[in-house]
Amino acid sequence: MQGERERSRSGDFQPHAAFVQRRNTVGQFGGPPRHNIDRTTSVGNLSRSVSFGRPRRTDHSDGNGQYNVQQGAPWTRHGGNGLGRTRSTGSVLPALERRRSFGGSSPMPQDVKGLIQRMRSGSPSQKLEAVEALGNLAPTNKVTIAQEGGIAALIEMIKNGDEMQKQEASRVLSHLAHNRNNQVAIANDGGINPLLQLLVSSNKVCKSNATSALAYLSYNTTNQEAIVNGGGIGRLIRLLASDNKVCKRHAALVLANLAGNDRAKVVISKEGGVPSLVELLGAADDGCREHAARAVANLAYNNDNTAAIAQEGGIGGLVQLLINGNDACKQQAARALAQLAHNRNNQLAIVEEGGIPPLLDLLASSKTCKANAALALAYLSYNPANKVAIMQGGGMPKLIRLLAADDKACKRNAALVLANLAGMERSKIVIAREGGIPPLVELLSTNDEACRGHAARALAYLAYNDDNNLVISKEGGIPTLVELLTNGNATCKAHAALAMANLARNMDSKAAIAKEGGVRPLIEMLKNGNDACKGYATRALARLASNPENHPVIAQEGGVPLIIQLLNSAHNVCREQAAFALANLARSSDENILAGMRPAVKELMELVKSAKEVYKEQIVRTLANLGRHEESRNAIMMEGAIPLFIELLDSSSAVCKEQASYALANLSMDDEVAAVMVKDGALKPLVELLKTGNRACIEQVVHALANFSKNEECRKVVVEEGGVAPMVQLLITGSKGAKAHVARTLSMIASSDGQGVIISHDGGIPSLIDLLANGNEMCQEHAALAIARMAGNDKEKTVIIEKGGLKKLIELVRDGGDTAKKNGAFALANLATSKVGREVIAQEGGTKVLVNLLNSDNDTFLEEVTLAVANLAFNNDNRVSMAGDGCIHLLIALLASKNKSAAKYAAQALANLAYNDEINERITREGGVVELMKLLDVEDASTEEAARALANLARNASSKAVIVGHGGIEALIKLLPNSSVNCKRNAALAVGNLASGVPANQATIASLSGIDHLIPLLSEGNEASKKNAALALAHLACDNPENQQLIAAKVGIPPLVELLKCGRKAVEEQAALAMANLAASEDNKVIITQEGGTSALVKLLTVGNKACVEHAVHALSLLARHNDNKVAIAHAGGMAPLVTLLKSENEACREYATETLAHLSTNSQNKLAMAQAGGINPLVTAVSSGKEALVEHATKALANIACNKENKMAIVQAGGVPQLVSMLSVGDETSKKGATSTLARLASCNEINIVEAAGPGNTSIPPLVSMLGTESDECRKNVVHILGSLANNDDNRKALIKDGGVKAIVELLESGSEACKEAAVAALAHLAFNDDIKVALVAEGGLPALIKLLDCGNQECERYAALALANLAYKADMKLAISEAGGIPALVKLVNNGNRDSRKNAALALANLAYNDDIKVTIAEAGGIRALVQLLQVTSLECRSNAALALANLAYNDANKVVIAQESGIKSLIQLLNTGNMVCKQNAALALANLAFNNDNMFTIVQEGAIRPLVQLLATGNLWCKKNAGLALANLAYGATHTMAIAKEGAIPALVQLLTKSNDVCKQNAISALANLAYDERNQSAIVGEGAIPPLLQLLTAGNDYCKRGAALALANLSYNDGNIVAVVEDAGGPPVVKVLPTPIESSRKDGPGASEASPRPLMRTRSMGYNPNVVDTIVHEGGVRPLVEMIRNGKEVYQKTATSALAIMACQDKNKPLILREGAIEPLINLITTGNEGCKEQAAWALANLCCNNTENQTEVTKQGAIPPLMALLNAEDDKGKAKAALAFANLVANHPGNRMAVADAGLVPVLIQLLTAEHDLCNRNSCLALANMAEGLLVDVIVQSGAVPSCVQLLSSPDEPCREAAAVLLRKLAPSKDARSDTMKADGVRHLVREWKAGFMDTSLAAERALDALDAEGDVELKKLVAEERAKGYDPLEGAE
Repeated sequence: MQGERERSRSGDFQPHAAFVQRRNTVGQFGGPPRHNIDRTTSVGNLSRSVSFGRPRRTDHSDGNGQYNVQQGAPWTRHGGNGLGRTRSTGSVLPALERRRSFGGSSPMPQDVKGLIQRMRSGSPSQKLEAVEALGNLAPTNKVTIAQEGGIAALIEMIKNGDEMQKQEASRVLSHLAHNRNNQVAIANDGGINPLLQLLVSSNKVCKSNATSALAYLSYNTTNQEAIVNGGGIGRLIRLLASDNKVCKRHAALVLANLAGNDRAKVVISKEGGVPSLVELLGAADDGCREHAARAVANLAYNNDNTAAIAQEGGIGGLVQLLINGNDACKQQAARALAQLAHNRNNQLAIVEEGGIPPLLDLLASSKTCKANAALALAYLSYNPANKVAIMQGGGMPKLIRLLAADDKACKRNAALVLANLAGMERSKIVIAREGGIPPLVELLSTNDEACRGHAARALAYLAYNDDNNLVISKEGGIPTLVELLTNGNATCKAHAALAMANLARNMDSKAAIAKEGGVRPLIEMLKNGNDACKGYATRALARLASNPENHPVIAQEGGVPLIIQLLNSAHNVCREQAAFALANLARSSDENILAGMRPAVKELMELVKSAKEVYKEQIVRTLANLGRHEESRNAIMMEGAIPLFIELLDSSSAVCKEQASYALANLSMDDEVAAVMVKDGALKPLVELLKTGNRACIEQVVHALANFSKNEECRKVVVEEGGVAPMVQLLITGSKGAKAHVARTLSMIASSDGQGVIISHDGGIPSLIDLLANGNEMCQEHAALAIARMAGNDKEKTVIIEKGGLKKLIELVRDGGDTAKKNGAFALANLATSKVGREVIAQEGGTKVLVNLLNSDNDTFLEEVTLAVANLAFNNDNRVSMAGDGCIHLLIALLASKNKSAAKYAAQALANLAYNDEINERITREGGVVELMKLLDVEDASTEEAARALANLARNASSKAVIVGHGGIEALIKLLPNSSVNCKRNAALAVGNLASGVPANQATIASLSGIDHLIPLLSEGNEASKKNAALALAHLACDNPENQQLIAAKVGIPPLVELLKCGRKAVEEQAALAMANLAASEDNKVIITQEGGTSALVKLLTVGNKACVEHAVHALSLLARHNDNKVAIAHAGGMAPLVTLLKSENEACREYATETLAHLSTNSQNKLAMAQAGGINPLVTAVSSGKEALVEHATKALANIACNKENKMAIVQAGGVPQLVSMLSVGDETSKKGATSTLARLASCNEINIVEAAGPGNTSIPPLVSMLGTESDECRKNVVHILGSLANNDDNRKALIKDGGVKAIVELLESGSEACKEAAVAALAHLAFNDDIKVALVAEGGLPALIKLLDCGNQECERYAALALANLAYKADMKLAISEAGGIPALVKLVNNGNRDSRKNAALALANLAYNDDIKVTIAEAGGIRALVQLLQVTSLECRSNAALALANLAYNDANKVVIAQESGIKSLIQLLNTGNMVCKQNAALALANLAFNNDNMFTIVQEGAIRPLVQLLATGNLWCKKNAGLALANLAYGATHTMAIAKEGAIPALVQLLTKSNDVCKQNAISALANLAYDERNQSAIVGEGAIPPLLQLLTAGNDYCKRGAALALANLSYNDGNIVAVVEDAGGPPVVKVLPTPIESSRKDGPGASEASPRPLMRTRSMGYNPNVVDTIVHEGGVRPLVEMIRNGKEVYQKTATSALAIMACQDKNKPLILREGAIEPLINLITTGNEGCKEQAAWALANLCCNNTENQTEVTKQGAIPPLMALLNAEDDKGKAKAALAFANLVANHPGNRMAVADAGLVPVLIQLLTAEHDLCNRNSCLALANMAEGLLVDVIVQSGAVPSCVQLLSSPDEPCREAAAVLLRKLAPSKDARSDTMKADGVRHLVREWKAGFMDTSLAAERALDALDAEGDVELKKLVAEERAKGYDPLEGAE
């Protein structure tokens, strides 16, 4: 039980309440509106304001700000102690009229003196009236009253007057203190101490008036000292906790004013003022908050106070004030935060408390608020994280707008923030984008030095951004900064110099600075500035010196010597920047500057040896820059600098490396110096640096390497040392100059064999391509040359094309210089050797560019351009486009060019162009033949290409004639024996083309001994010569018998056969063509075979190219006509490749191959070989091709090979069926019989479906169906077999319905022969899988016929009829149709009497039918259950499985459950569970699961030993087994009887395992089982121990709805130990006692055999905690609360109840209640009471009850969120359980919570609860009694008694529910203080009942009864005491009152 908790009493101060709750509270005052009077006193840059209010005189104040006008009543003035003092003048007058009686009229100013006199000398009443009158004059006569001596008189009255006089005098004095002179006078007259005394007065009004007066007096600094000296601070601090708002406000104001005093700051802190003021920041009154904030702000000027304020939570309060306060509050809060932000820790705290957003909001408020907010942000912005927050919070625009504000402080502070923010890179961009630069520049010209300094610093940081740099310059920032350099203070100058330095990063800005005279003041700073100024100035000058134009100015102003002097400065930055400046100056072209620096080389060399790293870097840079000048190089070399530079290449300083490499690069421009560098070993470290150096180093390295690349050995070193890759990378990242040097180096490297591959491998190609477009001219030339050289390799060629190199090359050829054109054209020529290259060049417009250049007279690039055109002409589209661009006449002209290479490439181009017939003719028309013929006599390189061109031209008939006409045949034949190899090759091609198709030319060539010269070329020439010679012979032999014989006679066939085997595809192709042409001769057929030509041709079928294969198969088709060759071709392995060719895409090949096979198939051995070679499929395809020749040859071949069964099946598989089906419609009777017989035989194979084999879209079904009614019996039977095979295809089944097939088959069931019937019913069984066919079958009358066949005596018909009905029964409406048609008795009979297959199918049919509830009954009535149970005993597992499934479905019916058990079905099912296969087990488990819904069955199942196999099935079964076993165990676990038996068999681990490793259905069944097992407390630990809670929690969020519901229920059951937890307040005002009261459980389940009706079973667990703490801890630790709350909030009704139950149990544990509250559970629980179903409402009320139990915070929150109305509605609802839980909730809600007690009483709870005392429901009685007991305090006692609670309560003392009796005794005791209650108790015989419980009740009840009797005895009169004593003395009969 929880201990007593601390409670806050009314009026107690609750520290930091406003800060904790973060509420926006505004104090509400009664009476007239207040008038705020602002008093502003300067305190530094801040202001103080005070507000006060006073009532109108017609109102009366009680000192707390409450003013009430009293009408018709005596004027009562209330003192601070709450007691009233009434004054009367005989008649009751309003206050104003009574005052008029003084002197007969209202007092006038001239009465002041008299009034003061009367105050001094009058009677007490006169003094009082005088001071009251003076108070009415005081607001407008302050000076007069003071001048008349009123101040002293008033002070005297405060010292010595009575209470009312002091009250009025202090009020008047507070008015007078508004005047500054009066403030001095009051102090001088000793008024401060008396006022301080009033601060401890018991009169609240006096306190209020005194604090008001002191508030104004404290504006005077002298008075502040007096107040401090008078000990006022401690009193004022104590007033901060007053319940008088006015006092509190004024006290805070005084402390705020005092806090401006340094001594007072310390005293306030010592007196504990900081915590009180911090608390006051959260007050409801804005005035209090404002003054408290100002006080805190003033205190924060003291460092000690700063820490104290933060420690007391002041930062949070101030931030809240920024959010919720009025303008004055925000102003002071911002000022306070600005002071606190000096401290770094406070900066973090301000941000953590969310201070930045409201501070940013204040930037748009009042002037003072803006300034303070900006100042706070300025200090905060020193923190990097805060900078980001300010920027992300939108602070930039607001701060920038402040720069234009009228207030200097706003400007200054905003500029400071921006200066801090500008140091962040992102902020630079945002400030500029928001327009911050112009106002910052403008601030440079203000007269505020701080503003100028901040603006200069901001601009200095902003200038580091290049874009900002330009904007600053454009906005005139440079002139103003120059002015600041001249006239600003030291800080301004330093920031301006830094700005100049950063601006000088931009070239335009450099010029502007020099132009505006910025150099002189910078140099002046070198003379007179401090170190910082010198450092920034030197940096600026160094950057300015990077512009050569500034060198003279710097020199003229005397800067160089000063800069040199700074090399020896003690300041690091100065030295570094001086060296930097000198390095830039060394780049000057001004000889005077260089001459002045040159003699210093030796000195610099000495310095560099001993200098520090940074210093050394700049010295080396200086030497490097000097090395740019030729005059300096020798001097540098002579001083031994080269070894130093080489050494520095390995320096740890990146800058040294960079400058050393720069120096070496500069020096390497001199050949003599370069030689020395190589000798000294510079090359290898340079290459190494190329791989490891920074960007600047690398750029200089490649500069040097470019100079070395002319030497082959140097190039090798670069490659070997891995220099290519980093140079390639530099093409991407380097500067333009670096890229130029790299391109030059790579172009040289690419000139070496194989080195181009390295460049490509290292990724150089894309970068070189990019350089073609973006590089300078030198880059382009060398990049193009490198690409051209690399394009000779196919892989590199592909990369160049893929990376877009062609487009860039074309652009270069078009627009580049001569050398660039040359190299670009060279690259295009190489790239055009690939097909893709040619296509892309054309797509990118390259052909036109190149053709245009053919017309150039510039020999620099003409050769390369012509070569590129020639290569491009290999593409036909290119030929057309280039011819269209006019290339033909240009190329013909070039044939006569003096440039022999150009002439050669021109001939080559014409040769390639001639492949196009139209262009071919154009070349001839334009005189190309004549010019080419001329070249045949030259005998040089151009002769070869001329011959090739003529060969290609000879492909065209008209050109052929022109060539012949100009003596071309003779000239070409002359070249065959005597010319070069290439000439012979091309001449042979030309001769062959001239012979093609022209018999006259064939004869001429033969007559000129052309054949004689060609045949030797078959053996002696190169590959091309052999190919062209074979081609020429092929053309000569084509359709020319004379030439065929002549070639054979000249022994031309043997070398041609050899060429067939040469392995050269092109040669073999032409040789095969020659063979095909020669094989037309019968004599040659024999010669070819004898010479081995047949086997060579067969081999070519598999290894030749496409054309070669075509020629070879053509030759074989001719050779196969010879009988001997048929065997030779087969023996040579020709069958397989010929079959393969049947599928060739080449139609000619297919035709030749089919013809060849047709010839070969006439040989008996070839028939089998052809089928084995796979010839059937392609031959069938050929039959359906529609090609006449193919069909003819293929049909002939198939006819020959269809000689055995294997071949026939192969024909079917090959798609021969469609051809057979087509015969059904068009063939004659004989053909139809043959077709159907063949198709039927094919259909007898299970693997063949004739209709499917007929192919999609085939109209095979209609002709088949039509044959069922018209053809012979044999045809009909065959057709039915065919149609039956349709069962496996939905489309065919639908077509069967549409075409009347179902109807025709059904008719056969009645009219067909036995064989037809068997075929028909088997077909329908298969077809009935489809729903559409089911409908059609029934519609066509098939159902009665099928049922009739169940008992026909034909076992085949019975078997398939049962199967058909089983399949039909899958459809819901079919079930009823089968039942109504009498199918069930017939099926039951078949189960009893059929053969094995019939019984199996009948059982399956019954199983499917049993899904219908009505049919379940019908099956049982037909004796189906007994038959199915008997079927469980057979040996067939399929029969047993179907029987179990049927019984499972039947067991959904309660009556059937009983019958199945009576027929011993349970035992048989359990046997099946142990011995069956998986399907048997899953069906048996399902049946047992359904049977277990009957209590008797449940016991039988357990007794027969089902639990163990079911548990085993959880681990070993398939998913269905696990699902059904889980369901069975869940049902068996319902109730506590069998849970331990299930657990003992190991079910719990297996079920837990299913939670994570199964499907949703398995999971939900496992959850159900675990939930039911968890209801037994003995299993809870085991379930938790097996790790069930994490997966259950996971399922709360990830499971389906039923899993969620089950998981929540399981968690609830695991956690629950029974009982309602209630907090009982046994003594008024005392701590509640937490009790767990048991819940009577009403069980609807039978506890054992014979229990048939539901009966209530009381369960008494007085020792229970109400929950299982270990389980609850585990659930909470695993994060279970949040998903439960989420399920309640957003879930569905199906699981909201269980989730709520689980959460209610979590709430039983006190430590969980805050967590549940934080997760936001209360609101959805309340909503559920309103919107949920009855169960949800009940559980939600229970959850709220537990949450409120002994938890004040939850009690308050539940009421606040509006729970009372819905709980009241639930009390008045119909559901008794809901009422009981609602009453319990109210009991806990009101326990020790006065506010809630009154709230529920006001809601009318009492009468409703009293009515529930008489309800016929124990829990309603008990909980309503407890609720009334907890309400019975104070005035509610009488309300409860008067509502008639006592009689009903007394009746409850006889309740059978023991906790109810205890609650009744508690209530009677708490009501005992009421006389009426005691009387009612006596009348109702309550004393006797209490005595009985005292003597015989349980311990708790006995104690409660005893205490009730003691209370009655203590409070009662004599009669009651006597009665109690008598009843106690009596004996007690235990049976008295027993029912």
